[in-house]
Amino acid sequence: MYYLGDFTVSFITAQSPGLKPGTGFNFFPFPTINPQYQDAVTVGADLVVATRKTNEVGELVRYLATAPAQEIGARQGGFLSLNNSVDLSVYPDPVAQASALMLKSATTIRFGADDQMPYTVQQAFWKGLWNYIAGASLDTVLQGIEATASQTALGSTT
Repeated sequence: MYYLGDFTVSFITAQSPGLKPGTGFNFFPFPTINPQYQDAVTVGADLVVATRKTNEVGELVRYLATAPAQEIGARQGGFLSLNNSVDLSVYPDPVAQASALMLKSATTIRFGADDQMPYTVQQAFWKGLWNYIAGASLDTVLQGIEATASQTALGSTT
C-alpha cells in the first residue's frame, strides 16, 4: 500500500509491465476520519498561467479549459480533468476512470500539504513518513519535520 496520486500508474506499469490497472493493482480512497469530510479529495494540480493579456492568449486559455482539450491529457493517462463534460470513457484504464469518478463526485477538493511545502520540508515529510512506517515514534518524526521547517524558515536548507 502506498499513498500517492493516480499518476503512479505509469510508474507501476513501467516497472512491472505484466501488471494491469484494475486487476494487477488498484487504489482506494483515503479513509474518512471525520464524517464532515466524507467524499473529500486531496489533489495536486497543474495550472495554466498567462503572462500576457492578448486576445490570442485568452483564446488559448479558454480552449485549454474545454472538454476536447482536457480529453487529450485524459486519454494519455496520468491526468484527471476537473471539467465535468469530460466523459469517463476517455480515460485509458479502470484505475483512471475510478479516480476521475472520485474527483467528479468530490464534495470538497483540497491541495495536498506536501505539494505546498518548500522542497526541503517536503523531503523531510516523506522521509519521516517512511521512518514512521519503519517504526519510528510519531513524536520523533514530527519533531524532525518541524526542525527542518524551522531551519527552512530561517533561510538555512542544510
